[in-house]
Amino acid sequence: MCLLNFMITPQGLEDQLLGIVAAKEKPELEAKKNELIVESAANKKQLKEIEDKILEVLSSSQVCVAFQRHAKLCANCTIERKSNCEAATNLNWIVRKT
Repeated sequence: MCLLNFMITPQGLEDQLLGIVAAKEKPELEAKKNELIVESAANKKQLKEIEDKILEVLSSSQVCVAFQRHAKLCANCTIERKSNCEAATNLNWIVRKT
C-alpha cells in the first residue's frame, strides 16, 4: 500500500529529489545537510528559550522597581534643573530691574 500526501509543494518535491540524488552521489554532503538542519532547529529552540528568559527577567518586579527608581531620579533631576533655571531667570529679571 502506498499513501500519497497531496499537501506537498513543488519546492518540497525538488528538495526530496535533490536529497535522494545527493545521498546516492555524495552521501557525506547529505549527512552534513542533515546535521545542519538538526543544528538549525536546536539553535532556533535555544533562541526561543533565551528570548523567553529575557522577557521573564524584564517582567520581574525587581527590574520594574529599579526602572521606577531610575525614572523617579531622572524626574527629580529634571524638576531640580527646572527650578534652578527658573531661579536663575528670576535672578536675571531682578538684576535687570535694579
